[in-house]
Amino acid sequence: ALYELGSVFQAFMLSAGVVLVTGFVGAVLPADLSAWGAPLFGLLLGAIVIQFGGIFLAALGVDMELTFTVLDWAVLILFCAIMVYDLNMARRLDRTFNNAIDVAVNVFLNFANIFIRILALMGQAKSDVDERIKPEAVQALVNHFLAKSCHNTVTSRRSKDRRVFISSSPRLVATSGL
Repeated sequence: ALYELGSVFQAFMLSAGVVLVTGFVGAVLPADLSAWGAPLFGLLLGAIVIQFGGIFLAALGVDMELTFTVLDWAVLILFCAIMVYDLNMARRLDRTFNNAIDVAVNVFLNFANIFIRILALMGQAKSDVDERIKPEAVQALVNHFLAKSCHNTVTSRRSKDRRVFISSSPRLVATSGL
């Protein structure tokens, strides 16, 4: 898990509140927001392109942390607007089973995207201290690997609080306590 459980719960509750408020606004707003569709879709496509471009640049070593934070806020606001738009449009649809499914899927996707962005912005990363591998365990694994993988005997000697394991193969040398 990447985030603390409490942090995930807080992000979930905040997302639910945001979706309820924006959904309520969209549902009770008397104005027809159908003109918002094309600009919102264009902004969404632009955000996707920027996200992929940022991932590519980050892979090349460019520091994109600030860009991703700004993008998270922008996409969060964008999905709030999309939620208002979707539920405003839902009021104007015929009440059929297929339309109900379409609206439910749209609301679910909006909620998922709002949740992901809130979690990315405000979530507390989980500490890996408890999940870290102990040096003794690594040393035991190395010893086991060397003993099993080498046909010759593995010898050990102590050298200044460092344990060095040497095999007849020059590639198989492991040290601990560095």
